[in-house]
Amino acid sequence: MRHVFAALFALLIVACPIQAFAQEVIGRWSGSTDWPGTQYDASAAWWDFRSDGSFADNFGQGGQWSRSGAAVTWRYAAGSRATYNATLAGNRLTGTMSDGVMSGTFALTSSAAAAPAATPAPAGPTQIDIQVCNQTGRDIFAAVIYRQVGGTQWRSEGWFRTNNGACRTIAATDNLTFYLYAEEVGDGGSRFWGRGDIEHCVTRPGPYNEPIERTGMSCRTNQDLVDFTAVTAERYGVYTWTLEP
Repeated sequence: MRHVFAALFALLIVACPIQAFAQEVIGRWSGSTDWPGTQYDASAAWWDFRSDGSFADNFGQGGQWSRSGAAVTWRYAAGSRATYNATLAGNRLTGTMSDGVMSGTFALTSSAAAAPAATPAPAGPTQIDIQVCNQTGRDIFAAVIYRQVGGTQWRSEGWFRTNNGACRTIAATDNLTFYLYAEEVGDGGSRFWGRGDIEHCVTRPGPYNEPIERTGMSCRTNQDLVDFTAVTAERYGVYTWTLEP
């Protein structure tokens, strides 16, 4: 009997440090990524590290993470070679990333409580209808980066003309995160609406609908690099992006 109690006691003193060890990483980490020489830099990237060893990012993609001492590694699921290697120091994760074609650096800060191990199925609508409402006093063209309903491929699509005072649905997605950009018609992009959370190439004059591939290539001769606004919707249904002067 003494051996049984001794074994149980040993398990307890081992389990407690392990739980605290993992707890330092579990939760949301947000910050910036830098892919040198490409248009894929982001200032509003984030990852949710979960207690079951899985993670999800602001694109709705995910995989598995692990920790050894101060080293934290996460790898995306099958179909992607992207790997991130970080060093944990307090509430900071900094390191390098590579997808087999290009590499870069990132710097993240712990910004939220632990994420759940799984997201429950939503009640009601199971997709987002992305709508633009134009209250700018001008006619605008809109563009969107999104993942189609039921798909895994990210696409960039434009241009959706929306006259002043009108609303228009420009895309539908079942991913809560997407990216939006708009500019005044005939202005060539000097007057635009976009926060610059990510930069991406848009094709002119359009219309265009193109898959996004991480090739590390710069914009083509008929493209311009513009500032998109990152959106993470709270729920499924209609999301309205209202543009004002």
